[in-house]
Amino acid sequence: MSPNRNNSSKYSRPLLIFYFLVAYVLAAFSWWTYLHLKNFRQQYELKLNVAELEFDKYKLDSDQVRHKSETLTNAKKRYDADLNMIIGEAVVFFLLLLFGTYKIHAAMRNETEMNQQQRNFLLSITHELKSPIAGIRLAIETLLTRPLDRAPQLRLLSNSMKDVERLQNLVENILLAAKLETAQNSLQPHEKVDLSAIMDELKQKFMMSFGQVRHFRWHTTYSLFVLADRIALVSMITNLIENAIKYSPKESNITISLQAVEAQKARIIIADEGVGIPDHEKAKIFTKFYRIGNEDTRKTKGTGLGLYIVKQLVDLHGGTIQIADNQPRGTIFIIELPYTEYIPPMEDEYAPDIADMSWVNQN
Repeated sequence: MSPNRNNSSKYSRPLLIFYFLVAYVLAAFSWWTYLHLKNFRQQYELKLNVAELEFDKYKLDSDQVRHKSETLTNAKKRYDADLNMIIGEAVVFFLLLLFGTYKIHAAMRNETEMNQQQRNFLLSITHELKSPIAGIRLAIETLLTRPLDRAPQLRLLSNSMKDVERLQNLVENILLAAKLETAQNSLQPHEKVDLSAIMDELKQKFMMSFGQVRHFRWHTTYSLFVLADRIALVSMITNLIENAIKYSPKESNITISLQAVEAQKARIIIADEGVGIPDHEKAKIFTKFYRIGNEDTRKTKGTGLGLYIVKQLVDLHGGTIQIADNQPRGTIFIIELPYTEYIPPMEDEYAPDIADMSWVNQN
């Protein structure tokens, strides 16, 4: 039996017990309501019979006829009042029970999902830690036990540095996610940052690391300044580019664009040609620890923190983020942030490929 099935069975048993108790309470309350209504009806009919017998013994004058009529009317009013009271209490109880059942069910479902997400996170973080540590250890052991030429040494050291960077990025993401949840969040968009310069820095970084296995297309506008936390801004864009690399095949195109658009917005677009995101998953991918698919069978690396961090940082900077489908396949992330200054380039300094970027201007 798979772990997921075990977890499902683990959490379904309490739900079954809970629903059984709710059904029992409903059945008991329905029976109680029925008995009370029956009892009130019998009491009312008894009062009517007693009144009829009592008045039928005598020849009634007009005053007694009026008294009889008032007695029967009062008995009917009392019966109607008791009936309305019972029905009102039953309706209120039933609505409260339904509301409480819904809230408890939602809480248990959220708890189940959170437990599953945390389990997924532990599984993924274990893999994310083991792989680079094993690679670094193997490289060190090789260097210590074998005499190697300069070229193989540099290759091992280069691979080790990539593993170290992977570990560093992982730790930074975990710390950043924790920082975003604290009440005393020190990340504040108070610094005037050249977004164009950041895009150039990231271009150099990713071209050096992944230029051989992905085809990057960079389209940037100079110079575009935003009020931001620089470290947070770098993390935001880095996570999206790494996400595009992670979920797109080798030799595919990854397009990164920076534009100044209407309403003083800086628009960042990152498009890949990967597997894409199903429509029913798009509302969930910014949830902490959430990853598409099953952690036991998923082959791509990751912890489920990257897109959560991106969404939190975009909100922190007063921006918006959207997801669109790339054509014929892939995903497009569109971020818009308010900018403080835009210096348009000279005509000969910037000439974007409009044909390739026709989708950039879609709202």
